[in-house]
Amino acid sequence: MKHRISVSVTLLILLTISCVHNTEKRNVPSDPLESEVIAIYNEAIDQVGIKIRLKNQLRRSTDSTRQEEHTMAIKRLDDAHKGMMMWMQNFLTQFPDATLKGHGYHHHDEVGPFEGNNKLSEEDKREYLLIEKQKIMELDEKMSNAIFHAKYILNQ
Repeated sequence: MKHRISVSVTLLILLTISCVHNTEKRNVPSDPLESEVIAIYNEAIDQVGIKIRLKNQLRRSTDSTRQEEHTMAIKRLDDAHKGMMMWMQNFLTQFPDATLKGHGYHHHDEVGPFEGNNKLSEEDKREYLLIEKQKIMELDEKMSNAIFHAKYILNQ
């Protein structure tokens, strides 16, 4: 019995150490603007579940007189989602250790242009992040509009 308890305690300790170690590996951005850009993306990507549900409802609709409208609404939803995925991939080439929802922990052996010994200036990084913030805000709006449009069509 004592052996089982000590094995259980040992496994629990190892699991706790492993979790703490994995948490420490994640690169938490020190730049507030980078954190803000990531937060906007993470909020926007949360809408993907809604997009999928609406897309399925549009596909299942039996109203043949509105098929073209449904097809266009599905296209808008898909285009918004593709834009988000492309943005995420591009962002991760610049910030390889960023943790984005829908992508999990990401780590490249390469170093992005804003990291490592040959990194670009903080001013360049800020300018890049401001541009990316604008892009992700536009993509978030595109997704929200596509969702609103799909809901409108389904409720007519």
